[in-house]
Amino acid sequence: MPRPLRVEYENAWYHVMNRGANRQAIYKNNSHRNLFYTILSEVAERFNMEIHAFCLMDNHYHLLVRTPYGNLARAMRHLDGVYTQRFNRLDVRDGPLFRGRYKAILIESDSYLLQVSRYIHLNPIEARLCKNPYDYIWSSYRSYVNEKLSIPWLKTCFTLNLISSVDLRLGYADFIMKGVDQKTRDFYNKKQLPSIFGDKKFIELHLEKIAPDMMESFLTDINRTKLIPRKECILDCVMRYFQQTPNDLYRSVQGKRNDGKLIAIHLLRDIGQISHKEIAHMLGNVKPRSISVLIARVKKRIKLENKLKKDVRVISEMIMRC
Repeated sequence: MPRPLRVEYENAWYHVMNRGANRQAIYKNNSHRNLFYTILSEVAERFNMEIHAFCLMDNHYHLLVRTPYGNLARAMRHLDGVYTQRFNRLDVRDGPLFRGRYKAILIESDSYLLQVSRYIHLNPIEARLCKNPYDYIWSSYRSYVNEKLSIPWLKTCFTLNLISSVDLRLGYADFIMKGVDQKTRDFYNKKQLPSIFGDKKFIELHLEKIAPDMMESFLTDINRTKLIPRKECILDCVMRYFQQTPNDLYRSVQGKRNDGKLIAIHLLRDIGQISHKEIAHMLGNVKPRSISVLIARVKKRIKLENKLKKDVRVISEMIMRC
């Protein structure tokens, strides 16, 4: 199973989230939510993790954090682990509470921090739990716009100071009520979330820091995180690797496998995020309804055949350098 990409360094910003196993509630009542608050304060003090925004939904949570010591994994292991233990004790149950490890998205602070903060605070609106984020008491929004409702362990000054307004709290409220911008919405609407949210240079800078011997472990997440490569780049890399011409790539011969064509279809969908219909149109002699069958076939062979697995890995690395 591919490992999730973890990028940790001092003063990094993250949007962290986790969801209940089988979408079960992780907060069943206010006692559970207050318990989570208590553990958040413990994490902030013990690991020096700055909490800049939060939103507790019934079956998942969102956090916007900064890690001055570059210790996100340790802090989150404490948060999720201790909360699960205490939740189980209160609820007289045992077993895992969360569906797995947390998801952490590295955020470029200069241009994307405000947008992520807004996305987090508008979660209750998107879920139709309320019409105004101020009415939802289990997020940090009220502390942002009402100084009297400040929380000791919550940091609001940094984000508020990104607002261009004489009255920062009023300006932040106006910014929130404009709604989630399209770029942020497109990012979070992806079926599989990338691990970095920022501009091209920011993404490439942090992907380049990954040790070569770890590339294969993180390959799925790296491909998901990279800005989507052009379909022409994907096809060109496949043809160069197999030393094929376009005619060779598209050709189908009864009784003969064309691994180049199968891998191209797989990567166009997996990395290029191109629809089945468009892939079928590009290849010319494949019907749209056959694409899903071919992709399933390739994935099965990748698990069973080391050579094909290597072919896909090497071509994926070529595409990353496009």
